[in-house]
Amino acid sequence: DLILQKIQATVYDGAIILFHDIYPETIRAVPQVIDYLQEQGYRITTVGDLLGHPTTVENYYGRNDHRPVQ
Repeated sequence: DLILQKIQATVYDGAIILFHDIYPETIRAVPQVIDYLQEQGYRITTVGDLLGHPTTVENYYGRNDHRPVQ
């Protein structure tokens, strides 16, 4: 709930919201945040699409996880 409240209080047009999935509370908040943002008329997109680079060059799964991108 704290994550959603923070976003509700600070989101603005053009904002980039970054979530780190290493925290369970963040993972739990994502569906609520997406619902809220869409209800407010925001569009959810990837950073690649936002910057005009829709094809991912590399994915980083974690500090110690070096799986190649398929």
